[in-house]
Amino acid sequence: MKRHGLIGIIRCNHGLMTATKLIPDRLTKAPIDGVSTIIVQEVAHQSGAMICVSGQIQPLSSLLFLSESKNIVLSALDAGLTAI
Repeated sequence: MKRHGLIGIIRCNHGLMTATKLIPDRLTKAPIDGVSTIIVQEVAHQSGAMICVSGQIQPLSSLLFLSESKNIVLSALDAGLTAI
């Protein structure tokens, strides 16, 4: 959350899912726009991880972070969030 101001809330421990809520302004908590969600998704995909952003929620399977691919996933998410 410190690295990417776009991350508003991180929800964990809901079964096998973790989710981040993407908001451009933490004070107003206005939802992220559709173009920005597409950019996050596309840049992450180009960086090696297929992720889904649904509205302002970015759900992730916790299993992604237990496997050997976690560095790829985290790097791709970083690239996607940095692109905004």
